[in-house]
Amino acid sequence: LGLKIELHAETHERMKVHYKERGIELNESRLRMAHLPTPCRVLPPSSDIWVPLCNVGDNVYILPGIPRLFSSMIENHGDVFKGPGEIFTEEIFSQMGEGDFGEALRKVASEPRFQGVRIGSYPNTKWSMSPDADNADLAYRVKIVVEGRDRGAVDEAAKAVSEII
Repeated sequence: LGLKIELHAETHERMKVHYKERGIELNESRLRMAHLPTPCRVLPPSSDIWVPLCNVGDNVYILPGIPRLFSSMIENHGDVFKGPGEIFTEEIFSQMGEGDFGEALRKVASEPRFQGVRIGSYPNTKWSMSPDADNADLAYRVKIVVEGRDRGAVDEAAKAVSEII
């Protein structure tokens, strides 16, 4: 992104407290974690960690690789990672194979009225191993998922897909 990386003063201060409380030396290697792109927007960390969530531009976030810290950060800032409004989902189950309706699904998905709708098909991998209709895991061959933020468009697209299936 062509940005400078500089020591972020607030993060540095939080690190000092964090490591001092644990009796761990804040050495140069650890201090590297307080160097952030400049300019950036720094969202405050949750109370249990010192690591901030760093945002550069509109959609670039710098997240820690340590699973516990990553999870805490996502929980603390979950609203940042959600788009506007609710996502509506419809699932359709088929006994047909993907190859039997793939082209028709592509046509539905390409219709301008369904521009904000995503359509995905997901084969039941257990079916391909043994098409035993008595087994509950094998009750369908393919699951089609229709999702989007416009409830009406999702319902219409799901209806169009159902007509194909």
